Amino acid sequence: MKFFSCVHQFKFTWDQVAGCYWNRYPNPNSTHVLSEDVISRHIGKDGCLYSTRLVTKTNSLPKWGEKFVPGGTKHVHVIEESIINPKKKTMITYTKNIGLTKVMSIEERCEYCPSESNPAQTECQKSAWIDSGLPAVGFAISNFGYQRFKRNAAKASEGFEFVLNTFYGVTPEATARSAASKAVMLKKEKFKETAEKAKDLAKSKAAAVLVTKA
Repeated sequence: MKFFSCVHQFKFTWDQVAGCYWNRYPNPNSTHVLSEDVISRHIGKDGCLYSTRLVTKTNSLPKWGEKFVPGGTKHVHVIEESIINPKKKTMITYTKNIGLTKVMSIEERCEYCPSESNPAQTECQKSAWIDSGLPAVGFAISNFGYQRFKRNAAKASEGFEFVLNTFYGVTPEATARSAASKAVMLKKEKFKETAEKAKDLAKSKAAAVLVTKA
C-alpha cells in the first residue's frame, strides 16, 4: 500500500470554497469526469449536511496495465461522501472507487477548513491510500497509482481554483489590496488638497502683508 499526503491553500474563504464545491465540475482539468449523480443528501440533527454522490470517470491505463482489466473497461465508478459542518467551518470528503478494486483501490480523504495563518483563505489537507490486490504485480501497480494520483492531485486543485475564480472573479486578498490602494490614493489626494489650500492661504496672507506695507 502507498500513502500520499499534501496541503493546498485556496485563496478564498471557507464559505466560498464550501459553497462552490458542488460546482467544481466541469473545469479545464476535469475532462476525465463523465458524470456526477446525487444518491442521497440530508441535514442531520447536528446541523451538518451529509451527501453521497456517484461520480463516473474515464479509466486511462498504460498498455501494460490493460491486460489486468476485464474487458478493457474504459471507465470507473467512484463513491463520494461528504460532511459539511457550517458551525465549525469544516468540510470533510471521502472518495473511493467501487469498480476494479482488485486491480487498484484508491481511498481519499480531504478536509477543508479556514487557514490558521490567514482566515480569509481555506486550507485543504488531502490524504490518499493506494493499493492493489493483484499478486506479483501489485507493488508495481500501486506505485503507478501513487505517481498518477500525485500528478492529478495538483491538477484537481488547479481546476477547483479555476472554478472559484470563475464564480467569484477575484480573491478576497486582491479585493483587500485594491481597497488598500484606493485608501492610499484618497489619502494622497486629501494631502494634496490640504497642501493646495495651505499654499493659497499663504499666498493670500503674503498679499495682505504687501498691501499693508504699501
